[in-house]
Amino acid sequence: MNHDSYLKMLTYLVNANFQKQKFPQSLAYTKQLEQAMESFDRMYYDKYFVFYTNALVINYSVVDPDQAIRLLEDLKKSKMRQKLSFYEIFLFLNLALLYFEKKDFRPLHSAN
Repeated sequence: MNHDSYLKMLTYLVNANFQKQKFPQSLAYTKQLEQAMESFDRMYYDKYFVFYTNALVINYSVVDPDQAIRLLEDLKKSKMRQKLSFYEIFLFLNLALLYFEKKDFRPLHSAN
């Protein structure tokens, strides 16, 4: 198995465990994904950063919504956000949903 396939399998395991509501296992696979992304001189880091970030956000949106918000707020300042325009949609849509669920509408007015 090559490294790209390994990262795909870890992503699958993250999502499968999330779907089965096995959040600790999903987060454990997310940690493995992060470590694997760092290997081989970060060869596939940019390619899998979207999947890694999504894994953190979906899990924390269930188990710790405030942590999910902190992750997304940090992503607003990230260089990766500038590299991938898709992040604008991912970032602000998820922030809006999380703040809405908390019934905290103030942050949505300052989406910068």
